[in-house]
Formats: sequence, C-alpha cells, structure tokens
Amino acid sequence: MADKNSVTDASGATELLLGILTLLADDRERRIRESKESNTSPRTELLLSSAGLSNELIARALHKNVDAVRMAISRAKKPTKKAASHADKDD
Repeated sequence: MADKNSVTDASGATELLLGILTLLADDRERRIRESKESNTSPRTELLLSSAGLSNELIARALHKNVDAVRMAISRAKKPTKKAASHADKDD
C-alpha cells in the first residue's frame, strides 16, 4: 500500500512541475509576441501536445479553456492555405 506522504509528495511535485511549465510557456509566448517570427513559430499548445501532455493539463498550464486548447492544436495541425498553394507549385 502506498504511503500517504508519498502520494502527497507526488501531487506536490506534479503541481511544482506544472508551475514551472506555466512560467516557461508564458515566457515563450511573450518572446513570440515580441518577435517577428510569430507566424512561423509552432503554437505552444501543439508543442506540449506533441510532448504527450493532455489537453486538460495544457489548458491548466496556459490558463486557457480546454476547448480553446483543442481548437488551437487542431488549427495548428492543418496546413495553411499559403503552405498548400506553395506545395501545389512544387509539383
């Protein structure tokens, strides 16, 4: 049977890591907004999803609604019209 303190420690560690992730994601979002690469940088939601995080955890880390995270990931995965037309020209 699991020790009650180890369960509390694991929960505390998860919250600590979530806090660190939130700070890093916030810093990344700020740098993207300030740079000229905002249209070319992958969405933070997509990066975190690709790393295996659930939409719920991503939403908590980014202080966003789960549906907004799901939509951002979906949109980021779709090829843009510009990219699609550029690919057509290569053929």
